[in-house]
Amino acid sequence: DDLQRVVEQVLAEEVPGDLMETGVWQGGSCILMRAVLKAWGDTQRKVWVADSFQGCPEPDPEAYPQDTHDRHHTFTNLQVPLQKVHANFLDFELLDTQVEFVAGWFQESMYNPRLEALPAL
Repeated sequence: DDLQRVVEQVLAEEVPGDLMETGVWQGGSCILMRAVLKAWGDTQRKVWVADSFQGCPEPDPEAYPQDTHDRHHTFTNLQVPLQKVHANFLDFELLDTQVEFVAGWFQESMYNPRLEALPAL
């Protein structure tokens, strides 16, 4: 409910920019954002779907000591391939030119010149 309300507020108040989710797992929140855009008749904004599509990276305890014993990188259920997220969008008939995928680790992929204003991240 909160995500839908935020996207609808962005649309109602005509806040410029696209929408993005970072770390999408199976894509559910992105699919919801795209569905709200469609319901509101918005044909200009994009939904950016950013993830490694490989799960979580191994911890770097030297840089982040608090992550020393983190095991999220071993959780295979977090490793959802890009093709599966594509298929989930297709299940709802929402995979179109308003959906953009950004694959890679965040430090490598978030500095993308195609990313401009983002009122909802």
